[in-house]
Amino acid sequence: MPKYSEKVQRGIYKRIVGALSGLAEIDVQVHPNESPHYKSVDKVVVMPTSISFAENESEDFELGRGVCLHEGSHVLFLPRQYHKTATRIEQAEGKESAQDYVEWLNVFADLNNEYKLAQVFPHLKPHLARKTAKLFEKHPDGLKSDNPFMQVLIRSDRLVDLKAEYPDNYPDELQKFVEDTVKRFNKQKIHSAKGSQLLKFTQDVWESWKKTKKACQQPPQGLGELMKALAKAIEKGDEKAEADINDKIDKANKPRWFKDEVDRAILRPANGEGKLSEMTVEEIKDLLKKNKDQITVKGKQGAPPLDNEIERIHPDSLCNGEHYRIDLDDAYKEGKQINRQLRKKVKLQEDYEKQHRNGMVDMDEIRKQIGAIGRIYKPTIFQRRNTYSRGGAWAVSMLVDCSASMSGLMSQAKQAMATLAYALDGLPNVHYEIIGYSSKSHTIEIPVKEYGENRFKMNKLKKLEPIGGTPTSNVMNSSMRRMMRYRGLKRLMIVITDGMPANQEATAKASRRAEQLGIRVIGIGLDIGEGALKRLFPTVYCFHQHKDLDKDITNLILTALHSRKAARLVKRAWE
Repeated sequence: MPKYSEKVQRGIYKRIVGALSGLAEIDVQVHPNESPHYKSVDKVVVMPTSISFAENESEDFELGRGVCLHEGSHVLFLPRQYHKTATRIEQAEGKESAQDYVEWLNVFADLNNEYKLAQVFPHLKPHLARKTAKLFEKHPDGLKSDNPFMQVLIRSDRLVDLKAEYPDNYPDELQKFVEDTVKRFNKQKIHSAKGSQLLKFTQDVWESWKKTKKACQQPPQGLGELMKALAKAIEKGDEKAEADINDKIDKANKPRWFKDEVDRAILRPANGEGKLSEMTVEEIKDLLKKNKDQITVKGKQGAPPLDNEIERIHPDSLCNGEHYRIDLDDAYKEGKQINRQLRKKVKLQEDYEKQHRNGMVDMDEIRKQIGAIGRIYKPTIFQRRNTYSRGGAWAVSMLVDCSASMSGLMSQAKQAMATLAYALDGLPNVHYEIIGYSSKSHTIEIPVKEYGENRFKMNKLKKLEPIGGTPTSNVMNSSMRRMMRYRGLKRLMIVITDGMPANQEATAKASRRAEQLGIRVIGIGLDIGEGALKRLFPTVYCFHQHKDLDKDITNLILTALHSRKAARLVKRAWE
């Protein structure tokens, strides 16, 4: 029984291939009895629920990621035309010769496609490398395989340093062929070659292989003597000697490239469409840079690339912030009162979790499992969903418009930020930041409270002042990058503004991207029509009365934090 459901597995794998799916249509399905492969008709990578060479459940996911990426690499880089060549060879020289050609193509495509994938997306390299290393750790005899396909594969791998050895008494012809092929592979840089170059190299190696194979298939020395000995054993009726001699004859006749079960586990047929097979690594990287927004959104690979045009300035560099005063005592009193209530709730939650981790049986879970399949099949009978929900663990980004048009609302906005900061300060389940933003010739971020800071500092907030324009989309993209560091946490982005952003289309796109990444976005408008904001943000609230604005906004955000389903009491490893 796999540790996680097929739905959870599919979610994990889809996040892993997210970076790839921005360059080619790649989806993932999970089926219990399927081996990993790509269905070109459905454009789906099919994955099993368990990886055959994984030793435990945690390895299933670690290695599954690498296997999933391996299949995805073929969808991006595998040359499309090789089927025509294989068909032509089969018609001219027979099925066995065509199979040899396809086998060599598989070897070089595996090496080429994985290397290019690791170059284009360096953060995915460890998954691919770990998968290969573990496979040979599981099958160490593969490192000393008779199979020349395997020997070339191991000796040419650029992601993992595998120590291949030749078997005892390995034929000189095969050893020379393997070493010559590896040397040519490295000299021509086939690991990073285009698809057409890969096909030409495969054709050349296949031609050399035919000659080597023919030489190795000559009757082995000593076979005549064995046949004479067999005839004598039969004549004498010595069944034991006859069986021994037959074993020796079989061994002598066995081709040294014979594929056993280990080879078949490693040398699997490649299948894909090669969307980018005729582009170099450099060209693909350029494509990523030019189309970063489209690729990031479509592929859901993560937050957008870092914007080098954004400048972070310290609040102390601002001059006129003191003109926009706030009631510090009121902010502290209101915020701390909320903070104490939240801390009590967290304490109740912790006590409740501790109580039920001590072995109390969850009768609801038992009824649920028996009702589903008639028996108890999971250890979750000792896990309960929380009654005193603290809303899970959160990462909150509060982005506050500090453009020149906010001059009439700056004091109220600062009051709201102070109240909220005191309410959230020090809570064990909330990581938050407060960022003011504006622009001059470029985007400016003013960090009032950053994620890494333990406590909110009022002196920074006091300095905040309205200046410049409203680059909302740029700041949202920057915020997304920071929020994506918090894996497994619920994420909330609040944008407080009094007017339309400099680029409305880019802001709407940033909102959609954030929602795709699992970040809830709320737009809070001050003295602006609700219809205008709805075109930019999925959820909007507008305020036209400024009295008690700090309390209204604080309550609104705290309500949003507790509006999702309660978190599991016992977190799963991948969460």
